[in-house]
Amino acid sequence: MNQQGSVSQADFALRRAALGVCSILLLLAGGLVFWFGSEDATKTVAPVFLRMAMVMGAIWLALPELQGLSRSISGKGSVLIGIGLVLASISKASVVPLTVLGVVALAVYGVKCGWRWLWEPLPKAKSSVGKRSQPTAPTNASSASRQESE
Repeated sequence: MNQQGSVSQADFALRRAALGVCSILLLLAGGLVFWFGSEDATKTVAPVFLRMAMVMGAIWLALPELQGLSRSISGKGSVLIGIGLVLASISKASVVPLTVLGVVALAVYGVKCGWRWLWEPLPKAKSSVGKRSQPTAPTNASSASRQESE
């Protein structure tokens, strides 16, 4: 265990930091290619670096929420998300329908979370104070009650 709580939390923090550093490096590389590269590199490579940096920065920013969301997505949901990402990267014509589908999916997810928040009971708080398990010593009460019944 370390200062952050557990090994998995520390591992998550390191991965998030590495993602942020990679995003910054891509942003710098895109800027350098844009300012000091040839005309062809300025038109082709620099926009790619800058887009990758922006996407990685957005993922870095949303990573704590994505970690919680990934626990609630089923296998079918992740397959559908993967298919949607592949379609969005292949076809320019599918961008608008997939954007609408994404907005509808986020709205449905928001309504589902709101419904759960409003109508599901709150979890009961676990109190660890004063609930230590103490070994019970055998008492003479049971033997005394037997003697009285005889």
